[in-house]
Amino acid sequence: MSASLQVDTEVCNHRAVTSLPCYAEIVPTPRTWLPRAEEILAILKKSSADELDRTAIEMLFEIQRRTALLLMDQVGVIKHGLRHSVSRTSLLSWVERIVASEGQELERRQRVSAEISEDLAERRATRQALDEAGKPARSFAITREILSATVDSLPPDIEITPGRIVVSFDPANPDAACQMLYQLGLALSNDFDSFLAIQQAGTTTGNTTGNTVGPTVGHTAA
Repeated sequence: MSASLQVDTEVCNHRAVTSLPCYAEIVPTPRTWLPRAEEILAILKKSSADELDRTAIEMLFEIQRRTALLLMDQVGVIKHGLRHSVSRTSLLSWVERIVASEGQELERRQRVSAEISEDLAERRATRQALDEAGKPARSFAITREILSATVDSLPPDIEITPGRIVVSFDPANPDAACQMLYQLGLALSNDFDSFLAIQQAGTTTGNTTGNTVGPTVGHTAA
């Protein structure tokens, strides 16, 4: 996200009197209007106006006065005495540049957010169904180590070989199996390339039957 330079003139004038240096304040410009970018572009393309003043910018982008002034600063202000405006064509080009540079990232974030919301909804529905069936879901502690799991960081009780995954656990502690399986799933998601390398190495050495020939990660089962 870009930033705009804004100078507090009162502070600068005071510092000029006291012989102190004046520094411009870096003010980040939020893109709250970006989800409406296509609508804004359509309006600008249809408009017959040559210039837009601050009030028009506020209405079009649905932003406050301060943000509108910062936006106009970035586009390029045209001064007519006390009246300031921006060229419609310059504003149109500026919005198109912002969409090209930041639009994809916004779409990615929205997509990830939608996927997370969908996943959470499915989890809630599954948990509710289990509860109603008298089968409450098991719960276990999720540590930072588990969340950041990779293939190499898996505990020795999880063995990964070409075509085979073995999870060993104490039968008196079945919750440990749930925890390790959850950690295994995260490791494969976070570090799929390492898992793929183990499988490809097994194919290269002719190990396609799920035995322990080839690279191994974790504990070797007896």
